[in-house]
Amino acid sequence: KVDIGPLSKEGRVITLMMEHFSIVGAYVPRTVKPANKDKGESESENPNSINYRKDVWDPQFRDYLEKLRKKKPVVVVGDLNVPAEKIDMKYPNFLWNATVDERENFEKLLKLGYTDIFRKFNPGKQVFSLYSTSNGGTRNEKGSWKRV
Repeated sequence: KVDIGPLSKEGRVITLMMEHFSIVGAYVPRTVKPANKDKGESESENPNSINYRKDVWDPQFRDYLEKLRKKKPVVVVGDLNVPAEKIDMKYPNFLWNATVDERENFEKLLKLGYTDIFRKFNPGKQVFSLYSTSNGGTRNEKGSWKRV
């Protein structure tokens, strides 16, 4: 058994140890709201803050994957909540700068030898799976975001 420490407290990581490889399913925190300082939250403890994501969650997740990989190959699946390239966003000019830290941490995974398999087999293909309704957006009949 590999200890994943703080990563396990939210149930965001599930690991299946196979004979010749490990599969890690992850739901990486989405950075959408700042810490509520009135409630005593710090940026590095709020699971939805960018500082928590870049300074705590992403590095611990990378360390966990590398610990597993010392024993056998690792396949990572799930929702990493990162647009790795501009093509991964419907409106890249709208939020591209807001995702710098997530993209840099994703790049660190790729530099360790992990492969974005979707991009490898679908270079240039634009497909979206998230249509957020958190700020009044809905998906229209053409699959695009529209404000309501």
